[in-house]
Amino acid sequence: MHKVLLSNVSCDGWFRDAATSSFWIRIYTSLLVPHDKFVVSLQSAIKELALEQPVAISYGVQEGINVPHFQHYMYAGKNGMTVLEFASEQRALKKSNFVFIATPMAIDGKPGNPLRTRHRLDVAASVMRLHAGVNFMRDIVFEGEVTALDDKFVAPGEEIKMPQTPEGPFINEKNWGHIGEIAKSLTALSEESRRRIELALEYFDKAQQQEDAMFYYWTALEMLCGGRDKTIRLKLKECYELDNVDVVDRATGFGFISQWRHGFFNQGLRPSLSSDVRRYIQLLFLDLLRHELHLPWVGYLAAIQQAPGYNLEDIGLADNRVSAQR
Repeated sequence: MHKVLLSNVSCDGWFRDAATSSFWIRIYTSLLVPHDKFVVSLQSAIKELALEQPVAISYGVQEGINVPHFQHYMYAGKNGMTVLEFASEQRALKKSNFVFIATPMAIDGKPGNPLRTRHRLDVAASVMRLHAGVNFMRDIVFEGEVTALDDKFVAPGEEIKMPQTPEGPFINEKNWGHIGEIAKSLTALSEESRRRIELALEYFDKAQQQEDAMFYYWTALEMLCGGRDKTIRLKLKECYELDNVDVVDRATGFGFISQWRHGFFNQGLRPSLSSDVRRYIQLLFLDLLRHELHLPWVGYLAAIQQAPGYNLEDIGLADNRVSAQR
């Protein structure tokens, strides 16, 4: 990476000590404008957005930009232990139109927050694309942290999440039988019901792959149950044969999930979901899925509430880690 990429952006005021500072940069391709007209057409374009921290924006036609391409994958070693393998290579970008957006990361020795930093660029990119269109900032060809002093690549653009115990694997004969039951039941549904439930499963799978997953969890629950809070509570009441919907929140912890949904959609609050709570939501969804498919009740939620080793205090239930140590 070279600072020439930000030659139209003044970054001098971001840091006092460049040696202990860095910035986060994202490079987008820009389509459908001839090279000789791209920069000329953007002479009056905005160069900085004053967000929580400044976001610098520059535009250029570049050739042969060398950007690092980073990959990693996990696999099980001979003894079952997780092995994390890294690979990195340089990739030369073809001559093209590019939009560069950058924002401070580490400032004078104080580490930055990758989530907040990337969020800031997401906000900036969203505002830009809302006005100029998706083709103006089409594909991200590079994203990562770069040192302010010597323009060296610091770290991969995405946080690596190591496996946790509540994520499994849970290998047993009952699971295989239940999976087969669900697949068979899906094929027997009306086309409308099958589409709705399969889309709910697709969105729930997205939630299991996202760190910031609240949108996908909640959307999947609404799709599965065919409605919002009240409908989901009614389905939970039916599923667990509870006396009334007022008992649902206390018995299942759903009230906390509903509050997180409210905070997320109405106040922009992102809940931090532990791996224990994520597993709990998975099993709640699974019980509701079997209920929607009219399959026999299994009671996944009741099982995890009693299982040793799980801390469910975040949703108003028990912390069973102590019992697991006895």
